[in-house]
Amino acid sequence: MAKDLSKVDRKRTPWLFVLFHVPWYNSNKAHQGAGDDMMAVMEPLLYAASVDLVLAGHVHAYERSKRVYNGRLDPCGAVHITIGDGGN
Repeated sequence: MAKDLSKVDRKRTPWLFVLFHVPWYNSNKAHQGAGDDMMAVMEPLLYAASVDLVLAGHVHAYERSKRVYNGRLDPCGAVHITIGDGGN
């Protein structure tokens, strides 16, 4: 993944989106920590690649964050959007 992200030409691809299933940042108590292992490995890679937006599902709700990294607001972090409300 790091190799693929390093190949992105940000002049040709000004916005970088990532999509996966389990959201890292959400307020649903039933799903807290579900993606922690994945986040520990992948979030530094996404941050280094300046990913702009992370889309996730799983939680049957809609929620979005400000730019965040490592659990804190960060102007260089990604916006996280949970879009798991489809079919709910």
